[in-house]
Amino acid sequence: MQKKIYKLRNSIYLVLITITTFSVVAFALASRPVPIDSNEALLEITNALSTNDRAIYDAAELICKSDFDSAQALIEKTFGDDPNELEAEPRELLDIIKDYKQIEQERKVVKDDAYEERLSKLDEFELLTDSNDPNAPNDITIVLSAIADVTELATEQQKQQLLSR
Repeated sequence: MQKKIYKLRNSIYLVLITITTFSVVAFALASRPVPIDSNEALLEITNALSTNDRAIYDAAELICKSDFDSAQALIEKTFGDDPNELEAEPRELLDIIKDYKQIEQERKVVKDDAYEERLSKLDEFELLTDSNDPNAPNDITIVLSAIADVTELATEQQKQQLLSR
């Protein structure tokens, strides 16, 4: 009798373990994400966006493509010009655009200063070569190096002026 009780108990344990295992596997399979084409999913998500959300998404895309002026125009067209009346997302995008423009302006100032410094060095070489000074630079590589340094930072218009000298 004792032996039959142990067999019954073991059978019940085996059934419980089997049911638990199948339940865990079924839950894991049911809850895993179904792989779909990412472009298709993105298209579905963007089509479901509201007009304002769509404008924010498009502006963020333009910022990622470094088209800051178009992104700013899109935000201002959709949400208005007054930054104080904007919601958080468009205001953050406008702050990113403003920061970029400030950094770009600082880069331009530094680049212009470096250009002027290199141009003055090239002018010194030009004055030395025009004089009859025996200490004038005779090595053409020094002068070509100075020219290359100046043209590296020059705009197209400045390059044309340098080449016409």
